[in-house]
Amino acid sequence: MPTKLFLLAGEASGDLHGANLARALRELDPAISLVGMGGPRMAAAGAALAKDLEGMQVVGFYEVLRNIRFFRRVFHELLERMAAEKPDAVVCIDYPGFNLRFAAEAKRRGVPVFYYIVPQVWAWHASRAKTMARVVDRAFAIFEFEVPILERAGVRVEYVGHPLLDCLDGGPDREEARRKVFDQVRENGVETGESSKLVAMMPGSRPGEIARHIGPLLDAAARVGREIPGTAFAVSEVRRPGSAELPSGLCEAPTGAAEAGTGERTPAGGIRARRCANTPIFFVPSERLPVYALARAADFAVVASGTATLETALAGCPMAVVYRGGWISYAIAHLLVDLPVISLANIVLGRYVFPELIQGECNAGRIAAEVARGLKDGKWREAQQMALKELPKLLGGPGAARRAAAGMLKALKG
Repeated sequence: MPTKLFLLAGEASGDLHGANLARALRELDPAISLVGMGGPRMAAAGAALAKDLEGMQVVGFYEVLRNIRFFRRVFHELLERMAAEKPDAVVCIDYPGFNLRFAAEAKRRGVPVFYYIVPQVWAWHASRAKTMARVVDRAFAIFEFEVPILERAGVRVEYVGHPLLDCLDGGPDREEARRKVFDQVRENGVETGESSKLVAMMPGSRPGEIARHIGPLLDAAARVGREIPGTAFAVSEVRRPGSAELPSGLCEAPTGAAEAGTGERTPAGGIRARRCANTPIFFVPSERLPVYALARAADFAVVASGTATLETALAGCPMAVVYRGGWISYAIAHLLVDLPVISLANIVLGRYVFPELIQGECNAGRIAAEVARGLKDGKWREAQQMALKELPKLLGGPGAARRAAAGMLKALKG
């Protein structure tokens, strides 16, 4: 019988890394069967979806509790599907709140469990390491410093490196990425020279993150536009049901075909253009120009804390990191997290390189000040760029997904 794996990814980044893992598994074992929860990338890579990502991308303790009935229903539906499929193993991909509970139930039913992109027990919920030792047969760590932490808890773990190095290989160079942005901007009727300063803004991928970040980011853009004329802003826009719309009152009527607040695309390539206080702001669909490519085009970036900080750093773009969560969830996280920094780029470097504007500091004035410093202070930019060069060697080499896939297949045979 062909090998069958039950994959579980619960958000966009898991879908991306799950797709690369699925392709690597199929290359090593063309007869393998893959089924489970994921998104369009995993489906395109050959995984049959028992559940898509609709409704799964919720962040924060309070926000999860509000949707607890939905998550319970999905949990039990996936358990029933797993029982029907009879997989050789379950593969959990990140998403620990859901996946660790599923792993425990799979283990109780005698199904082996692999974990790829393990829970960040070094940051918070250290007790999860002990849970993993009980319910996970083999973990595949993406940071080298995770290995001794997990081994001390009794987890059988392999270091495979960070999968972002696979995802970013072969992307556009700076000039090509920059040309793509400005060419499409001009097609939308906004005139700006290619010598203009370009600031990338990444408000996040989850609807709640976008809703909390987009207002301060756009207000900051307007302030910087007044202070540094000729600066253009490109906002990475995730298009899916539930995405936050542009807050009313912040921008004048749009340039091009889209009407303010309608969310319609212009015919000329998908970039919507608006002006805030006479500052050109472009909403760039993430499927057209991903975070990494947009960061390569930019002179500076403002990035919501998460994997996007690593993408931006690997693109070589200086940045400031922002995050504003729900107050209840933030208060709980503040009690549980034991780290002096929150962004992955700072964590991997082991020092505070990129400014972090969290909760109350995530406001238009502070963001505008960091952007202005990033555009005007050459020594500060140079210090960031020197630190950025250290990151690739700290994340392992390309091939993380293939190493993880090989480890899983070897473990099944062994």
